[in-house]
Amino acid sequence: MEWIYIILLAVGCFFLFTATLGLFLMPDVYTRMHATTKCDTVAAGCILTAVALRAGDWSATAKLLLVFFLILMISPTSAHLIAWTARQTEGEQKTEREAV
Repeated sequence: MEWIYIILLAVGCFFLFTATLGLFLMPDVYTRMHATTKCDTVAAGCILTAVALRAGDWSATAKLLLVFFLILMISPTSAHLIAWTARQTEGEQKTEREAV
């Protein structure tokens, strides 16, 4: 049973590391957003699953499951808002550059 925790935590850390690399290495806001939202959701799922299996208490497991479902709801919503804002301000940035 100990190996399951270690594997889930290692997979979660790998996806968090990949998301961080994507954030720093991708060229624009859309690809950065794609890299971070997908990897962070998978990483949170793996890490929270490992913690829930380790907790052993049903109330703690239910709370961790609730946290994971909130992450599943918040991550796409925040990505949508970031993309929408980037799309809306894209034209304004071009006009400011052309004016200078």
